[in-house]
Amino acid sequence: MEFLILIAVIFVISFIYEKLKGSSSSNTNSSQSTYQSNSKSNTVKNPNAYRPKKTPTRKINFGESNNIQTNTSNNNEIKQEDLKDLNDAFTGAPLDLKLGLFRCNNCQVYYHTSSYEILLSENNRQCMSCGSSDITSVNGIKTGARNASVDVITLDNYKNHLGRVITFEGHVYTVNESRRGNDFAVMFENKSWTRGFKLVFFRGSISKCGGKTYINSLKGKNIKVRGLLKHHPKFGYEIVISEKSQILKVN
Repeated sequence: MEFLILIAVIFVISFIYEKLKGSSSSNTNSSQSTYQSNSKSNTVKNPNAYRPKKTPTRKINFGESNNIQTNTSNNNEIKQEDLKDLNDAFTGAPLDLKLGLFRCNNCQVYYHTSSYEILLSENNRQCMSCGSSDITSVNGIKTGARNASVDVITLDNYKNHLGRVITFEGHVYTVNESRRGNDFAVMFENKSWTRGFKLVFFRGSISKCGGKTYINSLKGKNIKVRGLLKHHPKFGYEIVISEKSQILKVN
């Protein structure tokens, strides 16, 4: 009997629990529905609100940019026709792009590589036109250019033109040859090698200047020459040339 009463009590408790659980679930669903409804009503769009338009994105064509740079580079590239009527500041020879070019950034004259080497060895790297040391290699870019102004000197004023390219015309009294037979001095004054004004040929330039026979043939003649005027601490005042073309006239 007691067992039946216990079962009845458990049944009643289970029934009451299920009723309470169902009521709680209904209230929760109702609350969620109310919250969602309120949220939707709060997010209604305002037709008068400002909304910025999307800016279209422009695609960058890197290939096009590279083409522009290439064309600019091609336009600035120096060509042989750009050197028309321009001469090497030292030798006076027409500029040749294939021989390599150096430019004085101060006075804008040009030198071939071989002339620049003479400038280094004989003129303390100073421009033969203006005396500046600001000389750089031409790297294929167009720059300002002009020909050097060459002074015509005489025996009376040559000492005033040291370190410059000059033109001199005079009589050759004698031709001296060094003891080693590799250097020559064409003397414009009837004085010793160390005291007289002269045109010198160094061993590295003798073949380019016509050779020993040609140099010795200048004795007793009047010549006109273009070259660098320098003062050697031992051998005195002298004109330096590197090519036969720098002897402009022989009478």
